[in-house]
Amino acid sequence: MDKFTPQAIKAFLVDQKSSLIWIYALVSIIRGVFLIPSTPFVLAGALALPDNLMIVFIISIIGILFSASLVYFSTDYLALDQLVKSKLNRFETIKKKINQYGFWVVLGWAFFPLVPTDLICYVAGITKMRYIPFITALFIGETVLIGLYLWIIPF
Repeated sequence: MDKFTPQAIKAFLVDQKSSLIWIYALVSIIRGVFLIPSTPFVLAGALALPDNLMIVFIISIIGILFSASLVYFSTDYLALDQLVKSKLNRFETIKKKINQYGFWVVLGWAFFPLVPTDLICYVAGITKMRYIPFITALFIGETVLIGLYLWIIPF
């Protein structure tokens, strides 16, 4: 039972720091494939690697951008646009609005922590929003949000 005390767990994590960074990187990239929100992983990374917040930040951003790109580009492969077009009468109107205001929609969505980022990635992919504005807005919004998580919220 002495192995499950806070001190023993902390000592184990300190001993495994280099392995933890690699495990955290792998989990951060894989979690997007399963559409699992990134916030719990960012917070877990900050708790597990409190002396390496910049590494947690970089790995988190890379994982988010990777999974967002995967979701964005998979909409063509999965033919989700055809499914949405058949179920949504206003698809062309939504597509026009996303192409007109998409950068700001994605930026606001990425910054707001209570909505799933993967959903806006699907919308951007389905509506054929240009990739560079999409990923740039996502990067800016997530950078601010993760920065707040890591450096403003006390651990």
